[in-house]
Amino acid sequence: MCPDCFLNEFTQFESEKSFEEFMEIMKSKKSIIHIGEVPDDYGKPVLSLFGFHLYGSKTKRGYSVFKCQSCSQKWKLDAPDYAWRGFFLKLEEGPAGSVI
Repeated sequence: MCPDCFLNEFTQFESEKSFEEFMEIMKSKKSIIHIGEVPDDYGKPVLSLFGFHLYGSKTKRGYSVFKCQSCSQKWKLDAPDYAWRGFFLKLEEGPAGSVI
């Protein structure tokens, strides 16, 4: 993390207004670029058993991926949606470059 990107993560946005203010700051940071999307798993069954499909909260949400061109830190952003408060977090890479 560096001054050209962000010094803090946001585990959630307190309101739609706080998210809009964050997005204005993000747009002003010229070193931050959008590099992709990770699709969500909604609509896919968590468990299929005897022809029945169970859906639940274990499906993962999709998010947008951004990268700082100055320090190479990757970030994941998910916008708020009704009760879901969204997040802006460092993107950690797991074994063999897999995304966590």
